[in-house]
Amino acid sequence: MTTTRKWLAITAILMGLFPMGLSFSLTNINLESIQAALGSSLIQLQWMINIYGIVIASLLVTMGRLGDIFGRKKIYLIGLLFFAIAMLGAGFAPNAQTIIVFQAVFGIAGAILLPISQAMLVEIFPDKKKSTAIGLWAATAGISIAIGPLIGGILLTFLSWRSIFFINVPFAILGFVLALFFTRESRTEGHSTKIDWPGVVLLTLTIVTFVLATVQSNLWKPSIIVALYIVSAVSLVLLLVVEKKAEMPIIQESLFKSRMFLLCSLGNFCMICFTWAGVFLIPFYIQKHLGYTPFQAGLLMLGFSAPIALFSPVSGYLYNKVGPRPMIFIGFLLLTLSAIMQLQFKEVATPLFIALAVLILGLGFSLIWTPTTTGALSAISRNFAGVASGTFVTIQEIGGSVGLAITVTVVRKQTVFAEGFHDGMWVLLLISIIGVASALFIPKKSKKMEYS
Repeated sequence: MTTTRKWLAITAILMGLFPMGLSFSLTNINLESIQAALGSSLIQLQWMINIYGIVIASLLVTMGRLGDIFGRKKIYLIGLLFFAIAMLGAGFAPNAQTIIVFQAVFGIAGAILLPISQAMLVEIFPDKKKSTAIGLWAATAGISIAIGPLIGGILLTFLSWRSIFFINVPFAILGFVLALFFTRESRTEGHSTKIDWPGVVLLTLTIVTFVLATVQSNLWKPSIIVALYIVSAVSLVLLLVVEKKAEMPIIQESLFKSRMFLLCSLGNFCMICFTWAGVFLIPFYIQKHLGYTPFQAGLLMLGFSAPIALFSPVSGYLYNKVGPRPMIFIGFLLLTLSAIMQLQFKEVATPLFIALAVLILGLGFSLIWTPTTTGALSAISRNFAGVASGTFVTIQEIGGSVGLAITVTVVRKQTVFAEGFHDGMWVLLLISIIGVASALFIPKKSKKMEYS
């Protein structure tokens, strides 16, 4: 592959990834406007985020495996089509329920695009440059998340909430065209091409029932919640039994024998737990409790976004210099400080104080995201890039859904939103402390794991 074609291929992959992060951050800043326009309840708004998490977490490993078997380019292009359909459907939605349905389609797209884009980039770069590939991936996703709140604020000032979804469609189309012509097909060679369908079904059942029980824990009868958790636990046990006998298991048990992969996945889980809940609640607090406009909220949320945009491009270089442990440890210390500051919002709610708390949140996120991803995937053979990436991002998305569900459950126990927000920040503080502790045990260097 020539240098020119290589960078065109990289651009094609990143162009497909870019609107994923953009859409996620745009949706969060748009929730208050959707609620005002459609009369949506807080539960419906929560489900607009959670349905994405449930679907993507259920399908990530499977989609990564399908890419390994049938070709990553082919599956990636299908993912871009799903993404365009999701954005068009949500943009034309007449009610909250329709948005939730198309957010589920968005989850299918994400389950394809996130692991496959990582795997395709890793395939282009040699092993010694893998951190560069993942740094580019993280930078693109980070920048797209970073500019989302500001773009959302501008769009909502001059256009309707529907523009938040429509703006992503051209990116999907451009990404599809570039990927079609400039990327090469890649797949796992020398391994079984069978799909572990019993494993797929049991994994999906395990994740869906667990996340559903957590999300609905304070809305459905306790007996239903307990039953869902029991189904999830039984499905997990059956999954472990089935996977030991499978020719090519959907869950590679060997992944979790890598201390680097395991602890980086845990760190990423805690970071996404914290971030999903924080990025959901803070804009809502700014607009609903303080009465700020979407544009003003977007400006304040730039404190979260700016460090991601500025730091992500150099995070791969820093990872190569110091390794994952110090970056992740300092990142979680910053998240802890941000949570403590958010606990003070009841007494100190000035724009400067809020912006500073959000800025520290963004710095912490930036320091954790790239090293956890690079550390986990650098420990894995490139033949299993798809399934490893799928497993890693599955853990991440479960973290997001669970963190958001638990925090919103705590918030809703209070009749006054500001009081509930304060209680929810205690949950985030606990999560960040767990992250600090886990970072201490992350190895300085990764030892690559190979699979037979």
